[in-house]
Amino acid sequence: MQKNQKKSKLWAAAHVLNDGCSEECFESFRGWLISRGKEPYFNALINPDSIIDLDMPYQDDYYENNDMISVAELAFNKKNRK
Repeated sequence: MQKNQKKSKLWAAAHVLNDGCSEECFESFRGWLISRGKEPYFNALINPDSIIDLDMPYQDDYYENNDMISVAELAFNKKNRK
């Protein structure tokens, strides 16, 4: 499956879970997904339907974690410093 197809399917999952999902919402959704851990994150990239098996917050919550995006960026930058 191509990268854009994977992203589209993951975005569709974010759209369903958040009752709509803009580009900004999708970034926050990815942060939430990262916060679930390495295995759930990679499983969701392969099969977005696997998200349903995760420990989900209360039904009225949004599946977003904007703070986690900055943590992921910091970790990436730290690992890739020369």
